Amino acid sequence: MDEVARRIASLGLPGVMLAVALSIAGGMGLAGAAAITTALAMLGGPLGMMGGIGVLLAATAIGEAVSRYGIQAVLVATYLERRRQGEPCHRLCQEISTLWISEELRREISRQIRLSGCCNDCPNLR
Repeated sequence: MDEVARRIASLGLPGVMLAVALSIAGGMGLAGAAAITTALAMLGGPLGMMGGIGVLLAATAIGEAVSRYGIQAVLVATYLERRRQGEPCHRLCQEISTLWISEELRREISRQIRLSGCCNDCPNLR
């Protein structure tokens, strides 16, 4: 049952994204297949309809990871991997400080990043 709940939760985000895009397309006077094509193209940006499908697939994968492990674990793992790949610590610190997350979550992510040895002296992670 837990796996089913996770799958349903992961489909929620792409469904909402598509519904919003469809409502915008509907507001433009489009209906049916034209509305779906336009909604997917809006989501895909310069990559068009195929890009929109890719965005929905990526949102599904991200939603599944967040529902399985939690947003904190996903963010910490992402920032640690980016650091391992050589991204400058100060850039990561700046980015973390501008995330639209609670102050408590920002502090916990910062603490975990500091424990990895990154930015022990970085003022953005205090």
